[in-house]
Amino acid sequence: MPDSFKSNNYSLKSVNLMNFQGLVFICLADNPPSIAPTLEKLAPLTQPFGLEQLKIAHSASYPVAANWKLALENYMECYHCAPSHKEYSKSHSLKDPGEMEALIPSLNIRSEAAGLLIGEINSTGPTSTDIGTDCYYRRYPLFSGYDTVSNNGQPLAPLLGSLASYDGGASDLQIGSLNNFLIYSDHVIAYRFIPTGLQTTEIQTFWLVRGDAEEGKDYVLDDLTWLWHVTTLDDKRIIQHNQQGVNSFHYRPGPLSSMKFDVSEFRHGYLTILAQE
Repeated sequence: MPDSFKSNNYSLKSVNLMNFQGLVFICLADNPPSIAPTLEKLAPLTQPFGLEQLKIAHSASYPVAANWKLALENYMECYHCAPSHKEYSKSHSLKDPGEMEALIPSLNIRSEAAGLLIGEINSTGPTSTDIGTDCYYRRYPLFSGYDTVSNNGQPLAPLLGSLASYDGGASDLQIGSLNNFLIYSDHVIAYRFIPTGLQTTEIQTFWLVRGDAEEGKDYVLDDLTWLWHVTTLDDKRIIQHNQQGVNSFHYRPGPLSSMKFDVSEFRHGYLTILAQE
């Protein structure tokens, strides 16, 4: 048999792989960006949540008739939250930055008591020197009376990791542009945006709880998934309307609100990647 026919000439390509607290990152580039320094900064902030001990309690897929970038941009900003997400807005202070800032000191006290370190990371946008290694992490307060994001504010599932109590907060976590998580005291939401066509996207949503939590005993699935199911249905409607507007002959881009800094940073990173091609 000729050497060119040997099986190792047709084997699968090797990939660069890194495991971070149970999250597996894969890069197909021959020279991947060095994400290790970013994850090293993130590690002590997320360690108490026990991410490596989680399991998927439920997953759902939402087909959206829009380009994936419109879907992602909608997720990354909250300018639309107050008027568009009535359920979300009852619990999340992020819809009102001024009110949120006033609640942060009391959240920090509760977070420290629960066993969380106080800190944030924002290595995104024009100051990011290595595309693909950008990271955003910030814990912000829910409104008073909400331990977590249930309909009545009461716990939905057992506390994550080594947490000693519910601190009434939520963490936004973004690693790169496409890995998005929301971390509460008792569960995690993970989002993926999968392009399926020029103007079709699949929004994949995952609800994660402690690995030893049992459905029907430790959590009720309908209660656990309620908020982000109804919120994603709202987002689907908004994103599809945005796509219809963009498709209009009269469409012209407008200015970004100060609450849309994530969108500006995403655009910078995406255009930088395209310029390197």
